[in-house]
Amino acid sequence: MTRERYPNSEPDPSYRDRRRQTDRLLRLKAVISRTGMPISTIYRRELAGRFPRRLRIGVRAVAWYESEIEEFIANPMGYRPSNSPARIELRGYLPPSQA
Repeated sequence: MTRERYPNSEPDPSYRDRRRQTDRLLRLKAVISRTGMPISTIYRRELAGRFPRRLRIGVRAVAWYESEIEEFIANPMGYRPSNSPARIELRGYLPPSQA
């Protein structure tokens, strides 16, 4: 399947992996600068599933994929993350299905 033949279909998973190879990682200050949102709102929306998830890049460092932040900026009220697996562990938080 190609995107030209089926324009409404999702790209295959390998496409996302190839895109990730060239995707930049944005640290917290850059995300705050681009979105104009305070830290508490970013983390609250992330827990609610209405903001891209962080990627742990070190013991005390996190970042976000630039493409996901751009998707959020394009449609902040309607943003829903793709069905990608969770990339972080949130201490003390259990999703409603596991509570």
